[in-house]
Amino acid sequence: MLFRSGRDIYELEETQQRIIQTLILGFIITLVLGGIGMLKDCLLGYFDGSEYQRRRFAGAYELVSLQGTVVAEGPEGQPLAHLHAVLAGEDFTPVAGHLFEGVVGVTLELNLLSLTGPASRSFAPSGPALLQLERGD
Repeated sequence: MLFRSGRDIYELEETQQRIIQTLILGFIITLVLGGIGMLKDCLLGYFDGSEYQRRRFAGAYELVSLQGTVVAEGPEGQPLAHLHAVLAGEDFTPVAGHLFEGVVGVTLELNLLSLTGPASRSFAPSGPALLQLERGD
């Protein structure tokens, strides 16, 4: 899946929404994704055990690695993406964390792997929404 410059990473174009909805509604319950490209104006987070510490990174960054999952049902019953990113700026110093926000700069290439087993995310008493995988028979 290819994202063009200027797109918010969490705001999918109509075609991309249809692809993901088709996968999810077609009993592809969970997507595992990876990606490379360039992001700008990113908001990253670090979970300190009780809450996320957030930091904004203005400007353009090389997206060295993007990893995560999309489940059909998150804590509020809607599809939920959980993404982590490693970014590198012009000084080649990497920064990494949970990706809350980002805008595509130049391009973003996503690789999607579908899992057909049931999965969801639910909030743990200690904070984050944890991935729940069910074993198949």
